[in-house]
Amino acid sequence: MLGALGVVLALGLALVRRGGRVHALLLAGVPVAVLLPWVLRAGATSWPSLVAGVGLADWGGSAPQPWRVALLDAGGAGTPLVWTTAPLAAAGVLALARGWSWRGASAALGALVPLLLALALAAPRLRLGTVPAGVANAGEPVTPWVGTLLLPLVLVLVLALVHGLDAVRPGSLTGRARLGARGLLVTGVAAVLAGAAGVAAQGIGGLLEPWHDPRPAVAVDQAEGAFATRSLFVVPGERGAGYRFVGREDSVLVRSLPETREADAAVASDVTGLLAAVPGSEDLVAATAADLLAIRGEQVPEVVRRLDATDGLQRISPRGGWQTWRLSPTDSDSEALVASPRLRLVTADETSLVVATGAHGATDTRVDAPRGARLVVAEPRAWAEHAVVTADGRALRPVADAQSPTYDLPTGSVHLTVELPDPDLWWHRWQLFAVAVLAFLAVPFGRRETRVVGR
Repeated sequence: MLGALGVVLALGLALVRRGGRVHALLLAGVPVAVLLPWVLRAGATSWPSLVAGVGLADWGGSAPQPWRVALLDAGGAGTPLVWTTAPLAAAGVLALARGWSWRGASAALGALVPLLLALALAAPRLRLGTVPAGVANAGEPVTPWVGTLLLPLVLVLVLALVHGLDAVRPGSLTGRARLGARGLLVTGVAAVLAGAAGVAAQGIGGLLEPWHDPRPAVAVDQAEGAFATRSLFVVPGERGAGYRFVGREDSVLVRSLPETREADAAVASDVTGLLAAVPGSEDLVAATAADLLAIRGEQVPEVVRRLDATDGLQRISPRGGWQTWRLSPTDSDSEALVASPRLRLVTADETSLVVATGAHGATDTRVDAPRGARLVVAEPRAWAEHAVVTADGRALRPVADAQSPTYDLPTGSVHLTVELPDPDLWWHRWQLFAVAVLAFLAVPFGRRETRVVGR
């Protein structure tokens, strides 16, 4: 939302100021070039992500009162004390009123203040989604964060204050007028400092804390090693349970908007069956290369006994508020493998490990494939649409109708490679070029008199 607003403002500046059209067009074009791949993908998946971005949404809870929003208080952690931002809001509005003109900077700033404030007040009424099960405030609406619009509003008020104080020149005044002008300067600076001090004084409380890996050391080693296993974390809630798989792949650092993926829906019933000890549910272990089940909080004794009695589950000591079970292969695989690997070589008689060297099942290794051997990858079936699997340089096609991506291997010693090319490689290269252009424009080349407009 902020990016779109910045582009619109830059295009508007290009229309009203002839001398700055090139700079304004560059200002509008570079963010578009950098964000375009994400915009296209996010827009095709979910339009709300274009409104709230990533991590800029309120997941349930009560909206701040309008008078607090008018005083630049978005509520939540990290927002300043409301009385510390009141001087800045009042000083910015007074500066606009004092130097008001229907032309120039004061007119633009004066139009932005009510526009941004109206958008901030309307943000809690725009529903982007619903908080999913297994998360705090499950079932409540997901709305844009009010602070997203208050951040540019604060900037506009600071610019208005600076613009108003720029017209005050104590050196050209005498007596009480000079004293009053100096008082205005001190008041303006103090208003900005009071807002910054309010942020520091309020702090973020206990809502943010460093992440601690709840997995045992052996699960971490197997996830980062040749097996490339995953851990299944389940969080029960009043409206259902949420789950996620944690592996060697990098996790997102911010919270995106909730969305239902086809792979998630396909695995959800299998996770439910595993928790309920449904016969055949242990197939989920091999299909997802899971070696650890962790359930948040204390569970009723009946659930614990049911899981303890399930074939392939061995309970281990709890860790960090999680009840944990080790997941082991069953049937014939239990004798050959200590855990279900991401890549495995399957024949009619045995199953063996294929070393995974990268994320998402990527590898570059040599295997000895008996006659009729198949490579089975513990990934969703859609994974095969993006991966390139080759044996001695020859591309392999996935076996049709297999539950997991499966490939027939040629007999003998085979140089096996599994790669996942970047689908947006050219876009990412263009992004690097756009960022380089932006950095070049930020460097003040040339002589000072060519960059400073005469007063």
